[in-house]
Amino acid sequence: MTCKITPFYRAAHTGKNRFTLLSLSILFSSLAGGITPSLAQVNAQTNTDEPPIVVDSTLGDERSRLSTVGNRTNVTEGAQRGTNLFHSFERFNILDRQQSVYFMPDENIENILTRVVGSDPSNILGTLGVDRASSANLWLINPNGIVFGENARLDINGSFYATTASAIPMGTGTFNAVLPQNGQLLSVPPEASFANYLTADAGEIVSRGRLSNRSARANGSANSSAETTLTLAGSSITLEAGLNLGSDRALSLFANNNIETQGLIAKGANIDLTSANGAITVEGVISTNAAGEANAGNVEISAASDIETNGINARASSEETNTGQGGDITLSTTQGGNIRNRGNLNTESLAGTDSSQTENDDNNLLNAGNGGSIRLTTEAGGNIVNEGTLNSRSRSFNGNSSDGGDITLTTQRRGDIINEGVLRSQSDSDAGNTANGGDITLRTFQGNLLNQDALRASSDTNAGNAGNGGNISLQADRGSITNENDLATQSSTDDGDAGNGGKITLSAAGDISNQRILNTYSFSEAGTAQSGGDISIESTGGGSITNRGTFRSLSASNAGDAGNGGSIEMSTVAAGSITHYGALNAQALANGNVTGNAMAGGDVTLTTDDGDIVLAPLRPVTSANENGGSINTRSVTRSGEAGNGGTITVTSRGGNIVLNAYLDSKSYSLNGRSQSGGDISVTARAGSITGNTINNNQTNIVTSAVSTENASNLEANAISERDRGRRSGNVRLTARDSISGFNIFTLANQDDSGDVRLRGIGNLQVENVQVITNEEVIVGSFDFDESPFFPSNSVGEARDSDTAVTVNRPETGAPGKVFISSSGSLSATNLFVSNNANSDTEVGAGDVRIASPGDITLIDSLIETDSVTAGDGGTIRIVDSQRVILDNTALRTGTDGAGRAGSILVDGFDYLLLRNGSLLLADAAADEDGGTVRIGSSRVIASPDGNNDIITNASSGDGGSIFSPNATLYGFTLQSDSTTAQLRNSRSNDISTRSEFGQDGSLEINDITETPNQTESEALDDSFSTPEQLISNSCISPANGSVAGSFTIPGTGDLPPTPADSTASVYALGDVQTLPSERTADAHETAISSGNTLNNAVHASKQDWELGDPIVEPESIARLADGRIAFGQSCSVL
Repeated sequence: MTCKITPFYRAAHTGKNRFTLLSLSILFSSLAGGITPSLAQVNAQTNTDEPPIVVDSTLGDERSRLSTVGNRTNVTEGAQRGTNLFHSFERFNILDRQQSVYFMPDENIENILTRVVGSDPSNILGTLGVDRASSANLWLINPNGIVFGENARLDINGSFYATTASAIPMGTGTFNAVLPQNGQLLSVPPEASFANYLTADAGEIVSRGRLSNRSARANGSANSSAETTLTLAGSSITLEAGLNLGSDRALSLFANNNIETQGLIAKGANIDLTSANGAITVEGVISTNAAGEANAGNVEISAASDIETNGINARASSEETNTGQGGDITLSTTQGGNIRNRGNLNTESLAGTDSSQTENDDNNLLNAGNGGSIRLTTEAGGNIVNEGTLNSRSRSFNGNSSDGGDITLTTQRRGDIINEGVLRSQSDSDAGNTANGGDITLRTFQGNLLNQDALRASSDTNAGNAGNGGNISLQADRGSITNENDLATQSSTDDGDAGNGGKITLSAAGDISNQRILNTYSFSEAGTAQSGGDISIESTGGGSITNRGTFRSLSASNAGDAGNGGSIEMSTVAAGSITHYGALNAQALANGNVTGNAMAGGDVTLTTDDGDIVLAPLRPVTSANENGGSINTRSVTRSGEAGNGGTITVTSRGGNIVLNAYLDSKSYSLNGRSQSGGDISVTARAGSITGNTINNNQTNIVTSAVSTENASNLEANAISERDRGRRSGNVRLTARDSISGFNIFTLANQDDSGDVRLRGIGNLQVENVQVITNEEVIVGSFDFDESPFFPSNSVGEARDSDTAVTVNRPETGAPGKVFISSSGSLSATNLFVSNNANSDTEVGAGDVRIASPGDITLIDSLIETDSVTAGDGGTIRIVDSQRVILDNTALRTGTDGAGRAGSILVDGFDYLLLRNGSLLLADAAADEDGGTVRIGSSRVIASPDGNNDIITNASSGDGGSIFSPNATLYGFTLQSDSTTAQLRNSRSNDISTRSEFGQDGSLEINDITETPNQTESEALDDSFSTPEQLISNSCISPANGSVAGSFTIPGTGDLPPTPADSTASVYALGDVQTLPSERTADAHETAISSGNTLNNAVHASKQDWELGDPIVEPESIARLADGRIAFGQSCSVL
């Protein structure tokens, strides 16, 4: 037996039962009680000659044995329990890069558990390994710390666990390094659960170099296909150069405090970083990429405090085989920490290369797996800041692709989200079928959300069928949202069928500001497209919505069928407003030359409680030829059947609505059949509705059903039922104060046109409104020959062209009805209503009804329900009013064709006043009879020399009737020898029922006067006093106490002299006063003595007429000093 004397330095416990013993020992190399260092090795140790590895005595006779051959030391024997092998050392180091230490277990060993019970950290500067014939896992526990040097290397087939915990848990016991006497040697498998054993004074784990491990597959061990793990668990972990673990070896880092590392590589395996109480910083890129058909590894990073990353790749790729799945990427903080990602996060499955596109046969198709999910979450108020691209993709060059993964950014409590990079979830292929794009979700519960780059969730293929686009959701439960870039979810294919576009949702309690395009569509160049997705923008807590970009929800095909356009909804509560600059498009578009049906356009709904709604163009409108913003819910097809146009609903319960926009709900087919146009409803219950007033370019509101036929198809399609169109939609505008600046079209060329309702809640003013339900009108334009039909820069939008879409008069349908009403007074200026009968059939003109319990005033307006062809003229009704004033206004329901003239019914309780060339016309051309004018007012007054006419003339037929048995007509001349054209060219006020070749019509009135004198004429040309001033218990008091003349309004009985025979009272200064009574005498005297004007005199009494006061018929008419006309009694006190 060979022996030699060598220094033996043994470090025992100090402090906690630790002491130091220095002795000389005679060691036999065969017993290997310690490593015999060479002189160079001893000199290399800092201030000590102690050996790097020392076996302790806690295992007794089962202690480990060391043997050294050259630079390699083998560790043998130890305490075996079942498949577990235990080693215990006083010191464990590898102090030279050339040295290596290998554990040599029996073949049945599965776990090698090694503890260091001394007081020094372990320095691993060379190679640490396990015999290559073994797949046993190696466990190294040193509570004082573990340091891997710059040249440290692992050579382990199995898993490696290095920890500074006090013990390794094993079932109900532990393998303890701090209190080895309390430890147990058990046969149960050890557990990598170190959290409860990392004490406050636990050591650090540091790696100075890029620690790597020999690949298990390269070693060719029995378990080379199984995934193994490298686990480091310490108080803190610092990896100065990162780790490279080779293939199929997972990485798990667990620290009580901070983890700092450079790049980490685990090919095809998982990486898990956890800090229980600290932060995690990754300066380099993390990679779990896999080759061939293997799946990429998952990456999970969890910290109590902040997380910073600089890029993660979890790709599965192959140029020659199908590929596995991309790995999942998860980042989360638990105690208020922030997440900041400075690089790209990629989880992809990529199959094939560009060259593989040419190898498109069944034997060479390379299919891609799913893209992984990406999740960033802060649970206790931390912020999320993403500066890189987040990409989950399944991509095949010539085969099929699978699903793109979900991308989710979530902050709990008060954390904000700031996204500065592209977020993309995609399934795409050049030559195969694609699956679904994943969902993209950004949500903060109490913070704000800012998105500054594009979000895209798509399924795209060049040659196969496409799946569905993913959903995109931005949500701030108690905060605000600002979006500064495009959001797009799509399904797109060139040759196959497309799936559905995804849903886009923006929801916040506070303000929502969107600066760019929101786009969800389904598009196929040659196949069938499904539906566009829904778009929903909602402020739930009183915030406002501001958009500066076009919204598109489209279904489109260039050669096949198109599905439905999706819905677009925006809503606010409380005082939140909606302001949208740009277009809202929810359309279905089919462009096939031979076939191609389109389903329905989507619905558009805008709703506020008390806030305003404003729609406007993206740029200022400076020309009368420019359109503002637009709402389009069209269904359009070239050759097939068009579906229904979608509904448009705009409602503000307490604010105003401004629509500087083009509202279009159309069902349009160039060569096929159309369905119904959608209904359009705009309501401002407590405000006004205003259209475009710039350069007199009113806002267009169009709901139409249009089916046209080109010349080559005219004869065949004229006899086919399938080429019929349905009715257009209805339009309803409701406001409290005013409606102004609109062109309203409800047009159908082969069925009924829709109805139009303008309704006032209170006193309504209507200004610059045009209503057309039955005319040949240009309502829009499409360029079907533009190739491609949907250009890439404006996908899904039918382009304007020089070829306009013209709606011809209906062949069979009826015009719509027009209703204009108000619960108070009604005033309309520049109102044009065309409800004519233009059909070649006997379908008549539409009716128009205007109703108000107050006054009705029409200024510079035209309302016509003429019969232009074979149908009858319609009926115009003005009913339920106190007074009706027509100023430069025409009511016309005549006939120029084979139909009969219509009727005009005016029912003003007090009077009907005509000024400045106003006209009631129900005349007839050709052989038809004149129509009917029926007036229910007690007085009909015409301003002198105003060319105000009431005409029911006829040519060959009989003249029509004028029926007003209870009315006296003032200022009119009965004519019997003039045609309608002659009467309209004169300056006189005329009444005529003449027939040129037939019987004159009938005239039934109470009386008709001659032309009023000059004084009355001046009075009639001025504005009348308001009803509030002309209360029935008032009287007229001349300022000079004299009466220049008298005028009598008769009751029943004989007529007095005409107004022309006497002079109406003209006062230089006069007041309307309240007749004396017990309750008004004092106020009346005060008004007289103070010389109040008309308004002040009335209001000085502070007493309006009340139920029970006397009702006194007026007996005088006077022009006051301010020029207004007053009816009343002469005051008894002059």
